[in-house]
Amino acid sequence: MINSNFKLSSTYKFDCYRDGKLVWTETKDNLVVNEGLELAMDCIFGGKETPQFYLGLISNNAAITPEDTMSNHRYEEFLGVVNNRRAEANFIKGELVDDTWSYVAPDVQAMISASGNIYGAFLTTGSMKGERSGILYGAALMNIRKVVAPGDALLITITVKAKG
Repeated sequence: MINSNFKLSSTYKFDCYRDGKLVWTETKDNLVVNEGLELAMDCIFGGKETPQFYLGLISNNAAITPEDTMSNHRYEEFLGVVNNRRAEANFIKGELVDDTWSYVAPDVQAMISASGNIYGAFLTTGSMKGERSGILYGAALMNIRKVVAPGDALLITITVKAKG
């Protein structure tokens, strides 16, 4: 009998730059929601093509639960970014370390156009900010809210892992 627990996980590393200087940083683990687990299994075993992923920012401190979906969740999206589309998360294959494979999307950028608070981020297949379409892979809340101002640049590195 082989004792192995397959586990998917993600980590977000947030760096906020203002006038070229790092003003805050935060690293937070992501909850892979049930809808995200289903997508992963569909891509591995169901023959589904891996979709493009996009990063959205969270503007309130609402609980994230495994039952959350893109169409039904309690968090609110922060809309004060320059583009009308969410930032693309382009993953690069990592390496096998201690029975864990990783993929990394380095420096996913969100340029801030309005003052506000950032509480976390989510990863989805839906590209249009503010819309609730697509598949939610997962979301993460920071330990405390972080203040952003117009002109800030958020660089977020997303690391997704699978452990056997």
